[in-house]
Amino acid sequence: MKKNKAKKRAIALLLTVIMMLGLSGVVLAANPTWPAEWDSATSTGSLEIIKTAEDGTTTLSGAEYTLYRIAVIDVSTSTAQMSYTSLISGLTINTGTRAADITPEMLATLPSTEEYNTGINSSGSGTVTNDDGKVTFSNLPFGVYLVKEIKVPAGVTVSHDFLISVPMTVTDSTGNQTWQKDNLKATPKNSVFSGSIKKTVDTTSAETNIVVDADGNNTVDIGADINYKIEVNTPADFFGTGTNAKTYTQFDIFDDADTALTVDTTSIQVAINGTAVKEVGAAGTDPVGYKLNDSTTGEFTINLVKEDTSTSPSTFTPYYNGLAAGSKVVITYTAFVNTSAMPGVAISNDVKIKYQYTGGTPGEKDPDTEPEPDVYTYSHAILKVGDSDVALGHDDAAAANIKAGAKFVARNAAGKYLYYNKSTNAASAADDYWEWVTLQDNATVFQSGFAAPLATMSKDGYIELIGLAAGTYTLTEIEAPDGYSLLKTPVSIDIDKNSTDIQKIGNFTTKIINVTGFTLPGTGGAGIYIFIIGGVVLIGAALILYGKTRRKRKNI
Repeated sequence: MKKNKAKKRAIALLLTVIMMLGLSGVVLAANPTWPAEWDSATSTGSLEIIKTAEDGTTTLSGAEYTLYRIAVIDVSTSTAQMSYTSLISGLTINTGTRAADITPEMLATLPSTEEYNTGINSSGSGTVTNDDGKVTFSNLPFGVYLVKEIKVPAGVTVSHDFLISVPMTVTDSTGNQTWQKDNLKATPKNSVFSGSIKKTVDTTSAETNIVVDADGNNTVDIGADINYKIEVNTPADFFGTGTNAKTYTQFDIFDDADTALTVDTTSIQVAINGTAVKEVGAAGTDPVGYKLNDSTTGEFTINLVKEDTSTSPSTFTPYYNGLAAGSKVVITYTAFVNTSAMPGVAISNDVKIKYQYTGGTPGEKDPDTEPEPDVYTYSHAILKVGDSDVALGHDDAAAANIKAGAKFVARNAAGKYLYYNKSTNAASAADDYWEWVTLQDNATVFQSGFAAPLATMSKDGYIELIGLAAGTYTLTEIEAPDGYSLLKTPVSIDIDKNSTDIQKIGNFTTKIINVTGFTLPGTGGAGIYIFIIGGVVLIGAALILYGKTRRKRKNI
């Protein structure tokens, strides 16, 4: 009798499973028969996780899970007795054990020999839920497992950790219980974030100088001001009414710009449901707008939830009394493209909502539309050569024929000249920029063989145009290398992705050839005697002609 009682107590302990949300335990009766074939230390089972929304029926794909075995179930083949051996130092598995009580520090105490001490990666169907919202973990040795959701689909909150035992008992529709080790099912329900966020770049404003290239990319000059727009729709449960209403403790719009962008935080404007609102003053008591936290040059956060710490516990309300479920928040601002922009490398500008509500875990919402509004800047490399050595069989690009010292100015399709506006303060080099000027005298002069603005290196005969929008440009030669003639007409070049890719690997796209020319002799030089001799000959011929004409007249 004592052995039977001990056996029942052990089985009852096994059947205690702390299920979803890790907060409440479900105690299962221990009356079914234990299959004798399971009396083996190598017995295994399987777990199927079905990810659903709050309604319990809508399945969600893209959720990733990992499992930790925190206790071993030992089976004695002689007595069919079972017992738990905790693998976490200081933790006893019983009916009061909660998943929420198991900290990362506790998991760190799992023995290094334990196969699942850092989380199991299934060899079956992977660790991410499929289109049916399912993922299966197979070949699980008998034990108690901590289940953690480590990644969620966009707009979905992370479910709470939970504990599950393999094997366990299940109850059918008639109330009968049976042992089950395979195809155990868990259905964690998750809240789906119904809010949305979108960011766009204004390609129509004249002052931005944005050019859309053949690939559909937004391209700009270094120095361009880009106007961004963020549109946010608050979720349907945002401080609403009814059973699904949630009290949000965090609702932040987080903007993270590339280091190649300098955000002008003074340009930020916020409108809620079409009404402009102002930033909350530091000394304000009843805020009427938003709170801006500017942590670095390239990022800022707009808080739309207010915490009142005068109450216990704290209460949370929207900053603006018109901000409720289904509200539309529009944010606009300007960012400056600085000199750290790299040709051909996307200048990104990410945005997301960071949110949390009472009883929920922190979540993030990225834009649904991809890609986010990247912009690019392009480049072009030109090689300057002469024709004097071609007749000798030299390649046009041979070292002997590469020419330094040719000077050019660049113009755009509108006929304006390119000028590099450089800061007089070396510490403000990031604020240097290109601009387009009307007069050629004010243009930046590019000289072959000498480093141009923003160029990372100088190469013999090279001219590099760095940090410009896609387009067709012309180069006008204003000074030729010694011994060569000026080009008769400007040279047309295309700055685009192709020219950028070529320039980035140190090659040139366009080759400009100068033709050998004649130079005027210097005053007092030996060359002047050619003209003196020529002049004497002409004078002599004129005198002879004059003498003959005079004799003829006398004979008449």
